[in-house]
Amino acid sequence: MSTHTSSINVKAASERTKLLLVSGSRDDLLTNDILDTLSRDHCSRVRQRVAQHWMTPPEILERLALDPDKGTRYRVACNPATPLQTLLILMVDSDALVARSASRASTGRRVQTSSDRDRIES
Repeated sequence: MSTHTSSINVKAASERTKLLLVSGSRDDLLTNDILDTLSRDHCSRVRQRVAQHWMTPPEILERLALDPDKGTRYRVACNPATPLQTLLILMVDSDALVARSASRASTGRRVQTSSDRDRIES
């Protein structure tokens, strides 16, 4: 895996290549560093794909929840991997669809506390 990953120059890749990379068909090539780079791409379509990808780490989803593109924020709200803390931010989004989607996604979930993490790690 590392030999493939190191040969990818994500910043220089075409938009089509970036979209294919986060399409789910080549998850073996994705790393957190690549997802982070793609989440900062100038193309909103690439950021949207990162926002909906199941492997996107919580800290990247949190940053994408503040993206200027409402389509990206909507995909963060719909991603099952998005932490509740991030959904709470999106529940007050200026776009009604984003806010509604975050509200629906948060139903039945609760904020994870440090005592929850301690209990899980024990």
